[in-house]
Amino acid sequence: MPLYDKYFKKVWGAQALHNLFAEFRRRNIFRVAGAYAVVGWLIIQLGIALETSLNLPSWFDTFFTTLVLVGFPIALILAWAFELTPDGVRPTKAIASDESITAKTGRKLDYAILGGLVLVGGLLAVNTFKPASSPSSEIAANEAATSETIEASIAVLPFADLSPDGSQEYFGAGIAEELLNSFAQIKEMNVAGRTSSFAYKGQNLDLREIGRVLGVATILEGSIRKQGERIRVTAQLIKADDGFHIWSETYDRDLVDIFAVQDDIAHEISTALMPHLMGKDAPDLPSATPTDIDAYEDFLEARQLIHGRSDFNRAKTLLEGVIKIDPDYAPAYALLAQVESHLSDAEGAYGDTPFSEAAPIAQAHLDRAFALDPDLSAAHTGQGLLYSNQTKTGEAIISLERAI
Repeated sequence: MPLYDKYFKKVWGAQALHNLFAEFRRRNIFRVAGAYAVVGWLIIQLGIALETSLNLPSWFDTFFTTLVLVGFPIALILAWAFELTPDGVRPTKAIASDESITAKTGRKLDYAILGGLVLVGGLLAVNTFKPASSPSSEIAANEAATSETIEASIAVLPFADLSPDGSQEYFGAGIAEELLNSFAQIKEMNVAGRTSSFAYKGQNLDLREIGRVLGVATILEGSIRKQGERIRVTAQLIKADDGFHIWSETYDRDLVDIFAVQDDIAHEISTALMPHLMGKDAPDLPSATPTDIDAYEDFLEARQLIHGRSDFNRAKTLLEGVIKIDPDYAPAYALLAQVESHLSDAEGAYGDTPFSEAAPIAQAHLDRAFALDPDLSAAHTGQGLLYSNQTKTGEAIISLERAI
């Protein structure tokens, strides 16, 4: 009897498995899996191609792959539970066997799989048998890529904070931004925008790759180290095509001379850069707007908070403190106006202050900034933001173009 029971269970188990596979075939589960695999592979290849050709983020093709993998079991479950009929999609268990058209659907899936395999084979053949690039064609491709890079061009990366307590990140970003603004005044030079160049903050990437993505010939990077009342700023100008140094300098100064340090760095870099790339001496660059060093540190921290959209209330407190120290510091009024707009309940803003209350306060700050410096870019930016929140689109465009 035990032997019989064992044998019967084996036979019954094999028969159940056979019936299960037969039901899989009847419901076209295997065909759906094959069709999904072919289409999924093509979708993944599409994601890889788009990421490469459009310089999309590195997670783009990963997203496509994950989407395909997650969808696979879902597709099989749907194929098991539902069936396509002339009357639409219906639960499989609700369809009588004589009404099922899974055989016709299966033939269509066979054709789809066959067509997909032909396409896959064609793509594999193209990748396998395409002729290798000759040295001359590689040179031509490199020359074409180089032609897209404007020779007199630069990207300014955020200066790394090497201070012992690591508390001067905003200060390093402020130094870099002041330099970026100074270079932007040179009409003959193309300067990568702050958002583009600051996107590489904290990323240990090859500068040649950064230069290729940003389309610039040179990259300025550096570091800042603050210890006590002394500050050391190191700046390096790098050729983006080969990663070699063009110029490097280190400045050790008292903090009271930070504005002179900024001006010195901008002047030294332009002096080294302009003859090398443009065949002429560097023009005079605008000096940084001087103020009290404590006020300036608070201003830089507030600006970093605004750019990071992290703490507008602290930024407001810092800027109000700056104005108490230096009532004639125009950049602080300009940023304070932007903070008032961001803290309002206007569409796209971040606060809950009624815009009808925030707008007059912001405008008063802007009026003060314009009175102190009519050509201050940040003030025109703040005015454009305010006009935009007031749905004065034409005026906003004029202000933002002026800021640029």
